[in-house]
Amino acid sequence: MRNSDRLGGPERLILDQAARAGAGVRPVVASFVRPGVENALLDEARRRGLETRPIAQRHSYDLRVIGRVREAIAAAGAHVLVGHDYKANFVLARAAKGSATPRVALVHGYTGENVKVRFFERLDRRRLAHAAAVVAVSASVRDVALAAGAPAERVHLVPNGIDVARVAAEAAAGRTARGPRPARHRRPRRRAGTTRTAGRPSGSA
Repeated sequence: MRNSDRLGGPERLILDQAARAGAGVRPVVASFVRPGVENALLDEARRRGLETRPIAQRHSYDLRVIGRVREAIAAAGAHVLVGHDYKANFVLARAAKGSATPRVALVHGYTGENVKVRFFERLDRRRLAHAAAVVAVSASVRDVALAAGAPAERVHLVPNGIDVARVAAEAAAGRTARGPRPARHRRPRRRAGTTRTAGRPSGSA
């Protein structure tokens, strides 16, 4: 589960991991959706033939999603729950409360981009200690999880996997589609204390 309607690096990583699931594993990709808003993550998951579970929400703080996620977990017959961000981790923890279904928190990192995000990220770090497992995508993220109180035996370092050839090909294709950048023409810099009238400098001593 990831709280995102975009298709960026973390979302592509989720889909790549799901596509490489071993025999006997049935991955289900879940995300929150709003009325009239497309979800690129779920659209791409369906395009790749993956099972999806859209969780309807009216707004970002719609607590009814907890019950809907609980129903989705039961309908999918999930054996393991994996959250990929602080909202997903919070909702999964609440939805699975009292059940024996293990929950995994996959931590991509913390941005702290504003006061609201810093608040929710702080709550997320406190909850890491209650997850059955914590997967960190880098050594620095692992250190943050350990500092937050997650038991060392439950923290696993699994670096992001990057298909270098594919990324290079996509980047090259993007540059070709956009074409060369147009030349930028700079205006002549004016000297301090001058103005321009009919192409001639004036106002200077």
